[in-house]
Amino acid sequence: MREYWDSLIISGLFDDPIEAGEYTLYQVSLIIRGKRAKDRMNCMYFGNITAAIYNTHRAKDKDPITWKDVYPDETKFSKIQTVNEMQDIAKAITTALGGTIK
Repeated sequence: MREYWDSLIISGLFDDPIEAGEYTLYQVSLIIRGKRAKDRMNCMYFGNITAAIYNTHRAKDKDPITWKDVYPDETKFSKIQTVNEMQDIAKAITTALGGTIK
């Protein structure tokens, strides 16, 4: 539970740790959901401005873009490496730089 409150305070949603402790978990989840909605709205706003600027200066053979092209719905995360994959990459880098592997 301590990690939850620490991450909540680090997130910047609350300036004062005491203020964060006055809310129930449900209220905190609503605050987080509201912040995500506000962030999404800001992305849409700034994405529309960026798309408008791009579209006025684009070449005639290029397709116009929308705010979703600037801020896509999904963020693609890279696959988490296994320990063996990390070791293989470290060995390849060591060999490429002229080191020896024992």
